[in-house]
Amino acid sequence: MQKKFLKLFFTALALSVVSVQAQEMAEPVQQLAENASANRTIFYVLSVFGLFLIVAIFTMSSALSSLLKSDYFKQRYASKYAKNNTTDIVKVIVVLLGFSWMPISTYALTFNGIAAEHCLDVTRSDVWLLVVIDLILLFTFLYMRQTLKNMFREVMSEKRKQKEEAVAKKAKSIAQILTDRASEEEEESIMMDHEYDGIRELDNNLPPWWKWGFYLSIVFAIFYLMHYHVFKTGDLQAQEYEKSIAKANAEVQAYLEKAALNVDENSVVLLTDSESLSKGEKVFNSNCAVCHGQAGEGIVGPNLSDKYWIYGGSIQDVFKVVKYGAERGMQSWSDQLNPVEMQQVSSYLLQFKYTPGKEPEGEEYIPEDAAAEETAEETIDEHGK
Repeated sequence: MQKKFLKLFFTALALSVVSVQAQEMAEPVQQLAENASANRTIFYVLSVFGLFLIVAIFTMSSALSSLLKSDYFKQRYASKYAKNNTTDIVKVIVVLLGFSWMPISTYALTFNGIAAEHCLDVTRSDVWLLVVIDLILLFTFLYMRQTLKNMFREVMSEKRKQKEEAVAKKAKSIAQILTDRASEEEEESIMMDHEYDGIRELDNNLPPWWKWGFYLSIVFAIFYLMHYHVFKTGDLQAQEYEKSIAKANAEVQAYLEKAALNVDENSVVLLTDSESLSKGEKVFNSNCAVCHGQAGEGIVGPNLSDKYWIYGGSIQDVFKVVKYGAERGMQSWSDQLNPVEMQQVSSYLLQFKYTPGKEPEGEEYIPEDAAAEETAEETIDEHGK
């Protein structure tokens, strides 16, 4: 690496010397090229480019100088210099002093010579001189840029290494706290004297997490005993089971009540249990008896105890009339009664025994089961059986 660096340095130095000599041997102003205007344009462009490179090199030098003053590079290069006289820091300083100074001095010499001798006329040799100078400046800039990039990479690599070491150290300390395991250096002191097939045993301490768990289980057992068996402030398994069964029964009852409220004219069925009929009777006496009579004999409304019905005598037909009302003056009870109450009152009035009262209205209604029995009786009579 050192030999390669010296070769590059002396090559640039030789190019710089050649460029200076070429400028001194340049053609006089009388031997201008035929395209003097084009030479002047190229000269100005190369001059601006050279100035830009000079500014960039100075900026790069400032960055390198600041980076070299950091604690990391001070320690790194101080330790290296103690071992080897040839260090990277010397290389960087030589680059800054050699590559930066030579092009700048040559560039100043060129401007002074051209400006003094030729004024605004530029020869082809002037242009080539600037090309050489700009190439040297560009090489210097690229070398310094690569050097700065390598130094930044080295700093970031060192920071990453330090971070990984800190994480590993922290993980190791956490593992040590949890396991209380002896280090490799201490294994000899805790090695037990017995051996099985070349396998020996270490007498490590119990892991702290295991001991903490054991102590906590003792404390928990004391609180458990006092809570459930001494003060009896908590329910045992049998009591919890009974409470869960009671809760489940309450939920089932609430579901059945909610499902019952979903009754309509399509799903309604005839109720025959005494509790439902008793509730239906209360609803009938409170709301329906004033028009139909206590026994359903009919007053203003039709007789409900005979077999004649205006709108049908099935439980579905009666429920629909109670719910939606009728054209002949029967009001809708859907706002005053819930579906269960309408089902109960409809089932109640269908169990009325015939009571003389208002004359029959509508058509005679024969239930389906009764019609089936009547048909069966007619068939028996027809065959004489």
